[in-house]
Amino acid sequence: MTDLLKDQVILVTGASSGIGAETARQLAKHGAFVIINYLKNHEQAKKVEEDCNQTTHGGGWCIAADMTDAAAIGQMVEDIQLEFGRLDGIVFNAAFSYKFDAQNRPYPWHINWDEYAKAQKQIVAPLHALLNLTLEMLTKKEDSRVVVVSSNLVKRPIVTYHTYNVGKAALEAYGRNMANELGRMGVRVNTVVPGMVYPTKATADTKEETKELVLAQTPLGRLAKAEDVADAVLFFLSPYSSFLTGQSLYVDGGLTNQ
Repeated sequence: MTDLLKDQVILVTGASSGIGAETARQLAKHGAFVIINYLKNHEQAKKVEEDCNQTTHGGGWCIAADMTDAAAIGQMVEDIQLEFGRLDGIVFNAAFSYKFDAQNRPYPWHINWDEYAKAQKQIVAPLHALLNLTLEMLTKKEDSRVVVVSSNLVKRPIVTYHTYNVGKAALEAYGRNMANELGRMGVRVNTVVPGMVYPTKATADTKEETKELVLAQTPLGRLAKAEDVADAVLFFLSPYSSFLTGQSLYVDGGLTNQ
């Protein structure tokens, strides 16, 4: 492995499993010291931490914080400040609990507006709080990076999970605005947009007919893996993307091109 991220401190939220865990491992392999944020599963987070610490130049440190709780975010940032005094990058991957059930999803005429507002609060507000609290650390050096993980359902709602999709759309808009605002402060903000990633906790119960629907429209003929998304995140954190900000990179095998 290369040392693309050697000596860099990078926070990955929602990193005890799935995309977050694979991303943490990938970043550590390339030399980063990864702060592994998780909500409840301490055992899984410790396993990711051990994997990171077994890499040649990277490392890991897990820390629990509910990303929907502003006070918990504040305490996590304080702990990072005390432990490291700096932060070179953030991967905003944590997502609120959502049941992906294409056959039994609610239709818009059964959804109160409060549910849309709640989804946006749970998806966008944590990033807003996190960036406000970490901005001083991020702007200590040039070329700090923030990578936001969204969903291709925003552009191609092949399954109309209304509140989730609208919440992710707001997240992407927030990220693009922050890219414009923070660019001259030396902070780049980009978005990785996965398709259906299988297997993960979120897609473990996805029915075969839904997977077949996605596969039939995917030019590369398979579903995304967590490693595919981690590679895209690594690109946006690496020097290879040094002149990119406000961009969205789709990791869905070409589905959104159809």
